[in-house]
Amino acid sequence: MKNYLKMKSILSISLLLLNICVFSQNKNTYVSDQIGWTVILPATFKTPGMQRVITKDYREEESKKEQAKETTEAKSNSKPITVFKDNHDNSLIVFVKEPKTLSDDLKKYLRDQHKTILNSFKVENPNIKYDEKTETETIDSISFIKSNLTLINGEITKYICLYTAEIKGYEVHIIAVLNNSSGDGKELLESLKNSKFHE
Repeated sequence: MKNYLKMKSILSISLLLLNICVFSQNKNTYVSDQIGWTVILPATFKTPGMQRVITKDYREEESKKEQAKETTEAKSNSKPITVFKDNHDNSLIVFVKEPKTLSDDLKKYLRDQHKTILNSFKVENPNIKYDEKTETETIDSISFIKSNLTLINGEITKYICLYTAEIKGYEVHIIAVLNNSSGDGKELLESLKNSKFHE
């Protein structure tokens, strides 16, 4: 009986590893050590040639810059950004930023930042109609402010899905910009919903 259970466990682990290996060949895995986030993106989403991501050495580099008396204001306004795109005009934008100061009312601060980003997608054009819905959504135990913004311009429709949260002391904004003519956008949203946060 013990041998049977042992063999069953080994077989289960082997099948799991095989599935992970096969799955990983067709997908892009993005890991952010700063916020402990892992997301498996659809295969069509490519990592850009240039990324501005906070690395483990980020704080040391920033400290050296500060000692060299580089412009504090320019540095505080820069937001480390990672962008992924596919060839159907869909994109994923990830902001990971350490806030200048943690506000006493962090929830209000995050709501304000969320609203500012959402409004940046709205342009003054009488031909564009907007539909907006904001709610709370939990992804793997992290509670996000989530907004869906639909931009309708005649036959062209764009969908903006914005997630905002404070994770491990970082201000995090995850933005999916989707084109209505592609099923890859739906796959991207599923990837975000199934993403994992770890220590």
